[in-house]
Amino acid sequence: MPSRQLTHLALSAVRKRAPHVVRDVNSIRMVLFSDHHRGRRDKADDFVQCEKTYLSALGFYAENNYELALLGDVDELWENPLTVSRDYYPDVLDMERKFYLEDRLFRIWGNHDDFWREPIVFDKYQGEWFKGLNITEGLRIMLNDEEKAVGEFLLVHGHQGSIGSDRFSTISRFFVRYLWRWFQNVANWKLTSPATNLRMRSKTDKLLYEWAQNKEDLAIIAGHTHQPVFTSRSHLDVLDELIKETHNKAEAKMAERIREDLEDEATRIETSGYRRPCYFNTGCCSFSDGDITGIEIIEGRILLVRWSEVTKKKTVLMEAPLSDLFNML
Repeated sequence: MPSRQLTHLALSAVRKRAPHVVRDVNSIRMVLFSDHHRGRRDKADDFVQCEKTYLSALGFYAENNYELALLGDVDELWENPLTVSRDYYPDVLDMERKFYLEDRLFRIWGNHDDFWREPIVFDKYQGEWFKGLNITEGLRIMLNDEEKAVGEFLLVHGHQGSIGSDRFSTISRFFVRYLWRWFQNVANWKLTSPATNLRMRSKTDKLLYEWAQNKEDLAIIAGHTHQPVFTSRSHLDVLDELIKETHNKAEAKMAERIREDLEDEATRIETSGYRRPCYFNTGCCSFSDGDITGIEIIEGRILLVRWSEVTKKKTVLMEAPLSDLFNML
């Protein structure tokens, strides 16, 4: 279970040492994905069903000149050898390489692929595709409107401060690789983490929100929990607000039915008083239905998008003007 003090100290430290890039708020074109958990194409591989969806999405973003930011847990290295993407997903690496060759790729390490924090290790196993790529723990996106500063996005994976995911990750990796993987293949069970444990997910989302809520002109974008969050609202939060505010009885009844179905899968971002729109979460690229979610920051707007496994096309789930967002922070 993550600790408030450890999480907040860790996030502040990440922000302090993170590299930054400056982008114009009206011309930026960037997409953020996380939590692919690429494995060995077996029952323990959470990415295999999403591969074609992800490749379709990357094809669109490459063609339309987006920058690509991958926010950690891209490779599932707690369960697999360091060669896993090279051996099982070369086509995906080839597609991501297109962004790298045009200097449009950013990559952050998460708790499940934290081996990549060491440049010599990353170059050994993925240097064929991304020679010299700097894998960081965080990245600051500084947005300007001409010469005027607009605001900042801090990109992180989101595991910072968690006992099992951060401080004792070596022990956790040993357990997952040598014991849990066997159970997962035999019983098709999922690893207990914020992605699968509702209590842990709720606590993690809340701590990320609390760290950012008092930071002026700053919002945090993370992954790790596998739960999409937009302007500090999860799907359940959005449904709660819709039910409370709508005057359409049919709309309210439908929202209540959806909310009931989600109670065992989603959590709320618990806040007191005014909810600051300071926390976003990409969701993941390892949903069991083959869909993926991500965040787009494009030409003055921020969007939560979902790419369909069936249609291989995206749907905009939520969006907001960046000017309005930072005016509220």
